Amino acid sequence: MNTCIRVFADSDQINRCREDLKSKEKGLLELADVLNLAGNAVRLKILYLLKQENELCPDFDSRQSHFYIKY
Repeated sequence: MNTCIRVFADSDQINRCREDLKSKEKGLLELADVLNLAGNAVRLKILYLLKQENELCPDFDSRQSHFYIKY
């Protein structure tokens, strides 16, 4: 088993990492929200097919559906 044990912490590196994460906090949270959309296999498959096909159910008229939402 390979292990890595650091006797001395590199405080400069730790501080750089903290500042780096702090400066990117908003972007990381937004990315986490987007990745959460694909949080299960079914959602991921739907996103994949939407990307591949660009459109699913092209003849579907959403106004005829009781799920119609006016934007």
